[in-house]
Amino acid sequence: MMMIMNDHPNQRNVDDLNLDRQHYKEEREKLVKDIKDVQRFILRHPELGFQKALNQVILFFKITIDKGKFDVDKDFYDGRVIPITQFLDDDARASQPGGKVGVLERTTSE
Repeated sequence: MMMIMNDHPNQRNVDDLNLDRQHYKEEREKLVKDIKDVQRFILRHPELGFQKALNQVILFFKITIDKGKFDVDKDFYDGRVIPITQFLDDDARASQPGGKVGVLERTTSE
């Protein structure tokens, strides 16, 4: 009759491997949580920067953003406030072969 003992070297190796596996599982879970936290920060960062800029505009320039003049779909371009899509289209045309739209040309030709 053969006796099975828990102190067998192979059993200790299995126990050590199980402990290592549990440790790595916990470490992985922590890393996954950290990655999700960083992803949330990265996704939220531009929004926070934009809000900070709005707060400074309100403070330094005494401009209210709730009176209808403020429009996030417009930007300052070529001396005017115009829809973003308009200057994006102008830039796209200027980058094509033969495109002649550009800030310097538009400024000097007007």
